[in-house]
Amino acid sequence: MGIGASAETLFVKYITSMRIGINTLAVNLEDFGGGVIYLYFLLKHLAKVDQQNEYFIFVSPKNKDKFTIGQKNFREVICQINTTSRVKRVLYEQSFLPRLLRKYKIDIFHGPNNVLPLRTPCKSVMTIQYMFSFIMPGDYTPFYRRWYFNTLMRLSVRKADKIISVSDDNKNQIIRYLGIKESKICIIYHGIDGSFSQEKNLKNVETYKAKFGINSEYILCVGNNVLNKNLDGLIKAFDYLKKQYSIPHNLVIVGNNGFSRKRQAWFHNVRSKHSNIIHTGYIDYKELPTLYSGASAFVLPSFCESFGIPLLEAMACGAPIVTSNTFAMPEVVGDAGLLVNPYDFQEIGDAIYSLLKDKELREVLIKKGLERVKIFSWEKAAKQTLAVYQEVYKN
Repeated sequence: MGIGASAETLFVKYITSMRIGINTLAVNLEDFGGGVIYLYFLLKHLAKVDQQNEYFIFVSPKNKDKFTIGQKNFREVICQINTTSRVKRVLYEQSFLPRLLRKYKIDIFHGPNNVLPLRTPCKSVMTIQYMFSFIMPGDYTPFYRRWYFNTLMRLSVRKADKIISVSDDNKNQIIRYLGIKESKICIIYHGIDGSFSQEKNLKNVETYKAKFGINSEYILCVGNNVLNKNLDGLIKAFDYLKKQYSIPHNLVIVGNNGFSRKRQAWFHNVRSKHSNIIHTGYIDYKELPTLYSGASAFVLPSFCESFGIPLLEAMACGAPIVTSNTFAMPEVVGDAGLLVNPYDFQEIGDAIYSLLKDKELREVLIKKGLERVKIFSWEKAAKQTLAVYQEVYKN
């Protein structure tokens, strides 16, 4: 009797096992941007919470080393495509990737980067990580790039069986711009890697300051030079702080130079005029916790964010936060940071100064941040994502 029951249980598990395909082809850079962080930690924690279902991770020759899991139910499928060309990659995803999904008999396909192959031959899940091409269309040039991307998103959301949004605010933007029913969307927050914690050893902080040429206390921003990050407003706020309050601090910006020549030229011109602004470019992901820990304040005055992973990283490392009072930022930070109007550089500057001068306020916000960050977990995100796969598979 016991053996029969056990065999029946095994049979049920076998017939309900899913073959899940996950697309990573959009990841082709060496940095740890938000999209890379999401995929890296989602896969890592899916492996921890699920040893039953089979996973087929579609990778390119360029990014295959980023997503090696080394678990028997995870398999890499190397797609022979040069993903540094966006056009070639998109054409491959739309034409050849569906053939691979048939070849490997995929039950559930997950497109984690805003779009799906429109000829996906199986049930599908899609993560929409941002809606910036609708909210801030000026950052998507030339116009045909924006038109194509937005059109593909509109078609993809209708193809998808379920849509994952990274925040409640992002869900509202999806409904607003794409006209999707709320019932089709679920919210799964990003998590925070356990390596992000307060650096207690001040010598390590000083070592990194010396490495990056930081010669005083510093205000930190982690964000690429793109329009939505509002580096323009941050630098105006920093100028205001220097003139109004004569602060001795450096402004340290971690991220890229910009994707367009116009943004790169502007950023180069700004840095050439400000000896107190230090741009590190991309840095090793393992170096970020120490930089956060040493900062007098972390500032992310974005015009819009769909989530804002650096906010979690800063809270986990004990950096007091100033961020914008709009889109998903208040949702992520709660009352653990100072919220400001991103269009008012004086308000940004005054909020930063209140953190620099008020030790008690700093300590209160640091304590609140360390508590708030505990509600965000990659393991929780993986379990919730697996539940979405199961729901789609059964329906």
